[in-house]
Amino acid sequence: MFNMSDISTLYVSQKNGNDRSRGFLPYDNGCFMGPVNSIELALGTVSQMREFGAMQPVTIKILDEKYEISNPIVLDKTHSNLTIEGSEETLISGGMEVSGFKKDTFNGVECVSVDLSDRGDLDFSDFYVKGKACERPKFPEEGTLCPETVENNEPWVCSKWFVAKEEDFKTIKNFKNKEDLWVSFNHYWIDEHTPVETVDENGKIEFKYVSRFTLFLDDPVSSPEYYIENVAEMFKKPNQWYYDKKAKKLYYIPENADEEVVGYIPLTNKIFVIKGEEDNKVKNIFIRNLSMAYTKGEYVSTSTPRIPHPQGEVGYASDYQSVWSGHGGVEFENACGCSVENCKLYCLGAHGVVVKDGSSRIRITGNEITDLGGGGITMSGGEAGSDTKTHTFGNTISDNTILRLGNRYSASCGILIRHSYNNVVSHNEIGDLYYSGISCGWVWGYADSVTKGNIIEKNHIHDLGKGKLSDMGGIYLLGKQEGTIVRGNVIHGIECNHYGGWALYADEGCSYVIFENNLCYDTADASFDLHFGIGNVLRNNIFVRLTGAVVLASRPAVNVGIIAERNIIVSNNAPIFKVGYLKRDCGSIGMISSKNNLVYDISGRDAIAFRMMDAEYSIKQAQEEFGIDKGTVCADPMFIDFENKNFGLKENSPAVKMGFVPFDISDVGVRR
Repeated sequence: MFNMSDISTLYVSQKNGNDRSRGFLPYDNGCFMGPVNSIELALGTVSQMREFGAMQPVTIKILDEKYEISNPIVLDKTHSNLTIEGSEETLISGGMEVSGFKKDTFNGVECVSVDLSDRGDLDFSDFYVKGKACERPKFPEEGTLCPETVENNEPWVCSKWFVAKEEDFKTIKNFKNKEDLWVSFNHYWIDEHTPVETVDENGKIEFKYVSRFTLFLDDPVSSPEYYIENVAEMFKKPNQWYYDKKAKKLYYIPENADEEVVGYIPLTNKIFVIKGEEDNKVKNIFIRNLSMAYTKGEYVSTSTPRIPHPQGEVGYASDYQSVWSGHGGVEFENACGCSVENCKLYCLGAHGVVVKDGSSRIRITGNEITDLGGGGITMSGGEAGSDTKTHTFGNTISDNTILRLGNRYSASCGILIRHSYNNVVSHNEIGDLYYSGISCGWVWGYADSVTKGNIIEKNHIHDLGKGKLSDMGGIYLLGKQEGTIVRGNVIHGIECNHYGGWALYADEGCSYVIFENNLCYDTADASFDLHFGIGNVLRNNIFVRLTGAVVLASRPAVNVGIIAERNIIVSNNAPIFKVGYLKRDCGSIGMISSKNNLVYDISGRDAIAFRMMDAEYSIKQAQEEFGIDKGTVCADPMFIDFENKNFGLKENSPAVKMGFVPFDISDVGVRR
């Protein structure tokens, strides 16, 4: 006999389970003790146990290789002290499997197709094959277009339509499925996406959702670089798909003409929702050893606008930064002591894991988070002045592989922390995405912020931007962040669009942060940029930039924003330091306090400390004429192998004699 105080494991199998079974055994013993056929039934048993006072830890073990859902699995306060885990390679799929593709042609292109008329009314904008998102055909096939006119061609006013240029509209006007088109455009640091409402005979393309930011054509940074998606006539490349809604037929061009195609149409936007209450948190929910995939990506941004539209629209084509309100495959809210460990999250339509208000001691460790429509992990809670019950703090994000993100929403981050404190973000590998690697803070300027005391260390961040968006950083910080330390990170390979591919980016108001023992190289813009802020310490870093100034203070000010000491800074016929973007700004060079650094110009000339108006000042001149850069010397740091980017120091490096402490990067990134 089993009783509730004896239970430690419940078994689930969609394939072999029974809704009349108890779930106490992994096999059917003929007495209804075998696996149940749904996680929800097992959760019901756990709730019943808690109601009767049986509070021991319980594991729900999924026996199937694939477990399919069409709605999120919801856990609440009645499910605390619970582990959900897979056996071997268990996949929880949020998508409907589609097979039975047959050879076909569409628009004269050889492809495969499947009839979905027996699957009900389907309306989907994501399709997955072989563990990755397939592409919707777009116009133009490569690159982007610029409109002729927009609704509001002025700064700080949004638009709901633009007019295509005549030469572009010659093609667009012939598209037959205008009611199914989407328009997407990149500008500033965001990408915007909206269904098309109408296309008139004059080339006016009206959006369903209003643009988040201005489409001001006179500034290349704000001007929309657009393309049109879901264009039947552009269906021609491998891995593209198109769904003919009227015929209810799905077309796909396989990468290998002879392969058997098995695809997935997402039915739900989330896999797990773990949600407690402010006064009664859900506690100790552990999700481990599972794969999770195939969810919906579409969502509408309704967050408070920074730039309102004159008509008062509530739906926006993007968030104002970092796709912050997008949903996650796994979501926590009012949760404590929970975890996602050793899982694989891939082919999710938006983010991987989202941690919301009132959550603490959440551990996200040892996961592979790859090939997502959005970002890897987002975290936030109550902001400054809010009830402490809503605060999110004390969480750990470590040893995760976070790669190939932003496939649908380019402005997504590898890790985004908005309002949250005392977290540790360590030993992650983050790369192959279009925006910032790690973003921390959500208060512009010097206003009060709860985001402080975060440790960001030993992360390997690489291959960001890809020239698509502007204003990004390998590690991006915003607002005052007392007690935050950024140390031991390796950052390289950042390519922006119009401006701003920084390694370490201290944006508006960033203050009182320690940046130490970081290695930064191969970035489009400066190794370190401070927009404006107070008292940030740059200590014992290696900064290598060969295409311009290495350390930048963007907005001139009278306060000391950067205290730089004992760094190795390498340039190439460019200033070590720069203040502002205009000649007149350089008079504020005093906002950078620099001393005891080793600087080296690989061109062979004396290192340029800074430029003021049309004059260049060497380190020696900066010391003698301005009394700054005391103790700084110009010398070859003697890297082990500069050409092959081995920035370890030889034993007789002059940097060591000056007090620079060599740091080990062999353990940066995921610990295996």
